[in-house]
Amino acid sequence: MGIKIIMSFITIIVISVLISLYYVRFRKYSFLGGIWGAIFIGMAGGILLNYTFEPIVEFFKNNLNINVLSAFVGSYFFIKIYYKITPK
Repeated sequence: MGIKIIMSFITIIVISVLISLYYVRFRKYSFLGGIWGAIFIGMAGGILLNYTFEPIVEFFKNNLNINVLSAFVGSYFFIKIYYKITPK
């Protein structure tokens, strides 16, 4: 049981870092807190979406033991919203 939780958090962290790098390095977006602010917001989005839409991602949790879909969607949308509210 413990290894599943650790793998879930590692998955969320890796996906958040990748999406944050995409926005900061390739799209040249500027965030409050820089890359670290984007990573933190992405992780928060992945975790919140994981617990909010748990019935939707139940297939991935049961069959793959990871929360890839919720981590990706949560990180993507939270970073996108964070970019919109960050002062320019």
